[in-house]
Amino acid sequence: MASVTLVQATIAAVAVSVAVFGTRLAWFYSIPYLVRVLDRRPEQRERRITAPQRLPLAWAGCVRSHPPPRH
Repeated sequence: MASVTLVQATIAAVAVSVAVFGTRLAWFYSIPYLVRVLDRRPEQRERRITAPQRLPLAWAGCVRSHPPPRH
């Protein structure tokens, strides 16, 4: 097996991180719009959050695409 330099390992780690974050952004910004098109119920409309609110969720790696229910 060929040895990997520190620079190559760093580039690979950065590439994986960018791919993971890019996938999160794509998921968090595309799926909610798909849900809006497919599910028009009033309950679903109440769960919606704005696009700027999605960025911290995607950055943190949160699984939920909507906020918890209000009491």
